[in-house]
Amino acid sequence: MNKKILYFIFGLVCLIITNLLVDSSDLFTLMLIFSMYLVFINTFSNIKYKNKTSDLLSFSIILIIVISAFYSFISYFLSSLFFKDLRYVFLLSNITIFVYPSIKLIRQYLDNNNKNKKSFLCKLIYNTINLISFIIILVLYKFTNISFNNLIVSLFLQQFISLIIIFIINYKIFVFKKINLNKLRPIFLTDIRKSLISLSLFVFYYISIIFLYFSLTNRYLYDYPIMATLLADVYFYYYYFIVFFSIFYYPKKIDDDINITYIKLVDKLLPISILISILSSPILYIIFNSVTNAYIFALLIFEPLFLIMYVIAMRFLIDKKNFNIILIIGILVKLITTIPLINSLYRMGYSVVYGDIISTMLSLFIPIIITIIYFNNIHKLNFSSYFNKIITIIYENLILCIILILLQLLISLKVDNIIMAFGVIFIYIIVFIGYSVIKCRVRWFK
Repeated sequence: MNKKILYFIFGLVCLIITNLLVDSSDLFTLMLIFSMYLVFINTFSNIKYKNKTSDLLSFSIILIIVISAFYSFISYFLSSLFFKDLRYVFLLSNITIFVYPSIKLIRQYLDNNNKNKKSFLCKLIYNTINLISFIIILVLYKFTNISFNNLIVSLFLQQFISLIIIFIINYKIFVFKKINLNKLRPIFLTDIRKSLISLSLFVFYYISIIFLYFSLTNRYLYDYPIMATLLADVYFYYYYFIVFFSIFYYPKKIDDDINITYIKLVDKLLPISILISILSSPILYIIFNSVTNAYIFALLIFEPLFLIMYVIAMRFLIDKKNFNIILIIGILVKLITTIPLINSLYRMGYSVVYGDIISTMLSLFIPIIITIIYFNNIHKLNFSSYFNKIITIIYENLILCIILILLQLLISLKVDNIIMAFGVIFIYIIVFIGYSVIKCRVRWFK
């Protein structure tokens, strides 16, 4: 079985267990902390230790620790302004930022010296201790009265256990010699633009959570439990599927012509997104036994298409001068449009989350459009030459939408038990496969 599928199933099981055991109000507290943690730790995602000697390893780890300490101070300062009750939780949680990057450097050094078994052992220790700690903390949460804030801190601090064990196993590789600090630059600055791409995505995510939190609590006066449940459902549980689909459907091969890549991607992923969107209620009923926010999931499921296209666009621009400008444009669009779209769609009777989802899609879409225009200009291509293919895809997906909507007149999507939910999903998938086969044959005859 594909490793991606196995990871998805394992993650889904953890997700279901968390949904059953953890209260949404507490889970939202974890989201607030973890979203900032993800932004900070992704600044180290590009680090690469390519040397076979360990003379730079110790200083590299020390530098990571110093930068992490600075991040911890920032998190404490920001939380003191906006989340005073959580400032120490933010501080202690973000102290651990340096752990994973340090272990990553150690493993890279071991791999460079063909010590693959020892590298795998380090990975196994880290993952095993994390998993055991996660299980223990869930048990303590369910069966004791320990403060959830203390459990959150414990969840992050337990990473020190694996780091200490890995340090002890590899103590011989740590040496301190006089070095030229400029030699550290390649370790931290190699492929930094790749790091910025992933970092921008986590910045979008963090902006969504923070802006929605303040809008719902201050402007729309949501009760905290209602607000926490809504945001936990969307930005924790539902986003798991968004991340998985984005990874799973990312093209293995990118065409030289970015227009062709996008057309193939839309042709493949848009029909699947439409099907999942239509089936959002029975899918969520099976997984979470609730369809409360299915209408949000129905819109959110289109986001992976934009995410994949955005990453492809930014990777195309990675060695171009305008990379930083377009990256900043996307973030600025997110910052500028989130609140206006939240307010506008709320006044139109839609959920406030709709405004944020559309803002994110817009923030991803504008860099995509700029990249397409830039690509066609430098290669002197006329985008109108792809017009017929685009129109065909639009018509085919409109027909698919009509078929699936009309099917609802015969087979309702309202379900009240798991067997019925599976039955509905099975029938819709059969219809979808039938339509896809007919579509392919019509294309073949053309």
